[in-house]
Amino acid sequence: MIHTKDTEIICPTCSARLEDNNAIPYPRVMSSGELGDQFKQIRFCSHCGIGVAYPDVNDMMLTQYYAKGGFWTAPKPHSLFRQAIIPSLLATSRWGSIEEALRYSHINAKIRVLDIGAGYGFIGLCAARSAKFKLSLYSCVEPDFRMRDYLSSIWERHSRKGALEIKSSLEEVSGKFEVVVLSHVLEHVKDPVCMIRKAVSLLSENGIVLIDVPNRDYSFKKDVFPHLVFFDQKSLEYIIRQKGLLSIESIFTYGKDANRSPLNKNPQLSVLVTSFIFKIGKRILPKKILSFLLKRHYGIDRINPYGTWLRAIARKLPGSI
Repeated sequence: MIHTKDTEIICPTCSARLEDNNAIPYPRVMSSGELGDQFKQIRFCSHCGIGVAYPDVNDMMLTQYYAKGGFWTAPKPHSLFRQAIIPSLLATSRWGSIEEALRYSHINAKIRVLDIGAGYGFIGLCAARSAKFKLSLYSCVEPDFRMRDYLSSIWERHSRKGALEIKSSLEEVSGKFEVVVLSHVLEHVKDPVCMIRKAVSLLSENGIVLIDVPNRDYSFKKDVFPHLVFFDQKSLEYIIRQKGLLSIESIFTYGKDANRSPLNKNPQLSVLVTSFIFKIGKRILPKKILSFLLKRHYGIDRINPYGTWLRAIARKLPGSI
């Protein structure tokens, strides 16, 4: 947990003191009321490299923000892949990394998947359509009440394989899973080490966890709200290795160069033009062609040390909790 006292803030990962002289302004454009106006700085740890939003934020404010809806925009189930094609393509890429890791494990063809912060539920749909593994259970944790209803309708319409289990919080989850997904979750929690520890406790023997987080997004985005924690490869490796619970199978940076990314605060003219074309094209282009072009535009399957997000695959160590 992040501890603060007046202007003092303690690193949630290694407990070092984060000083004001190793900080940058918190990139923020639009006001979001009490929570959005809370953050003034990102303070960095000189030991592990992690960045932390400052001042600290109240746990109740965080819970209310994610539970009340508004973080996600839910498309209609029949237009899911057109309206949310980028999250769909990203989930497909993540599932490809998961399947590759499962190939080298001693896990049989029947798997249970826990998706923490499930959003659109694309990971579950990818798992249900896998030709290599049979999905027996897709358990998703989603605090947004609207998205929980949406996940039910999506599963009924797009999947007939595996049981669906929807929870509003991780505390409601029980049992063991061969796969746990933490896709763009750790940057939203105050204590990422605690979150990883909870995930490991729900992993079966030899189970794997996929972790995706932004890579130094404060350096190229004009707005990083509501992110609380900021990673580079060094700091992500550090927290995964904490407590000796996981061994890292792979960790890479993905995506376009940050300065050429569509997410950049000062996008190049060519990027703006291409993004505009895609905005129109996603309504009329065949799905396969659109998917191919968007993958290239965002570098979705591209391993790149200067990319915009990090992906780690880690395996539960024998004897872990």
